[in-house]
Amino acid sequence: MRESFRLLTHERLLEHQLNRGVFVRVLTVDEVLEIYRVRKLVECGVVRGLGEPPFALDALAATVADGQDAAKERRWKDVATANIHFHHELVALGCSPRTDEVMRSVLAELRLALHVMDSPRRLHEPYLARNRDILGTLRSGDAAGAERMLARYLDDSRDQIVAAYATRMGADD
Repeated sequence: MRESFRLLTHERLLEHQLNRGVFVRVLTVDEVLEIYRVRKLVECGVVRGLGEPPFALDALAATVADGQDAAKERRWKDVATANIHFHHELVALGCSPRTDEVMRSVLAELRLALHVMDSPRRLHEPYLARNRDILGTLRSGDAAGAERMLARYLDDSRDQIVAAYATRMGADD
């Protein structure tokens, strides 16, 4: 158990407080903003570096289908999971184990912020169509267009999550 706590603390998911114990980390608004800065650098960078089409989009398409199926069945936590998988698979298009590891870590931290959100439906459902649109743009071979869409997507998501997170956590900024 100690080793698990040590690893999760190293991954910034738990924090150890001397003489008190181990606790799930509570992110600050600034940390949420930093997560989005890193996401934009990584995700947009991968899309920018895809090279010439066609791109290997089967795994990405599967996450879009999973999200749409979950939404039809009103399984909102599964919609959230599919959305996280969409971003992981998007980064996996870069075929870089190191980039995949960075993204895995960033998405794990992001889950700490998403965990305190009120409504997975309100948070994730609007992005289903955007995931589908990004996939369609990549299918058409337009990586530059997909990158622009993704940058706007991440900015909108950041703004929505930071506003809700700041309110929920009682922050002023």
